[in-house]
Amino acid sequence: DVQAGSLNEKDDQRGYAHFLEHMLFNGTEHYPPGTLVEYFQSIGMRFGADTNAHTTFDETVYRLLLPDGKRSTLREGLLVMADYARGALLIEDEVERERGIILAEKRSRDSARYRLFEKKTPFALAGTRAAKRLPIGTEEALLAANAPKLRQFYDAWYRPQNSILVVVGDVDVPLAEELIALQFEGLSAPAGLPECYDFGRVDEQETRALHIHEPELGHTEISLSTRWNSVPRNDSFAWQAELVKRYAVTSMFNNRLK
Repeated sequence: DVQAGSLNEKDDQRGYAHFLEHMLFNGTEHYPPGTLVEYFQSIGMRFGADTNAHTTFDETVYRLLLPDGKRSTLREGLLVMADYARGALLIEDEVERERGIILAEKRSRDSARYRLFEKKTPFALAGTRAAKRLPIGTEEALLAANAPKLRQFYDAWYRPQNSILVVVGDVDVPLAEELIALQFEGLSAPAGLPECYDFGRVDEQETRALHIHEPELGHTEISLSTRWNSVPRNDSFAWQAELVKRYAVTSMFNNRLK
């Protein structure tokens, strides 16, 4: 989990976090282009089902579902993760090839539901950086992307202090600790820190209305939402208990309205 997503992009980088997600399957230090998927398949994994990734506003997550917890399997899986963290090759020919795939993905999202999402999100999040940072990005920025520009974003945000590694499953804990140290202790980040942006605030007092005409949707929908600014806080048992209560209340309220 890299703690960087579309919110971390500059105006001319919109879509780069998602672009990088794609590129890390197209060549890393230990897995040249075309070999990573072959390796996964050789140990019985399926691309998409057992290994995948996604990009959101504030994070980019890479997942591996390994077939077993043996030393060799775990070692290779952690090597893949270490390559994601600091071993991207970002070859220009691969960037050009992947650009077409990403643009096709962007076009494929042109559905009634996604058009609603594209219009509702900037409206609901007005005043924040997220209002103009949908992870798929803009066609202008995607067409201008190249290996050096993607490397700039990669070096800024893909750094050990900005990453979280989680290992879950039927695995020997001391073995996992040993192999994590083996693969990750040598990782280091480039000099200098990236600029951390002000994510903005929503207007908690303003009442706003939005009407969207979307004939392809096939039904009429009305929603009423409340928005507020939250203050980041440290995790704790008390805070987790509070979140459970809020979830229960919200669920009961939604069920009552239905």
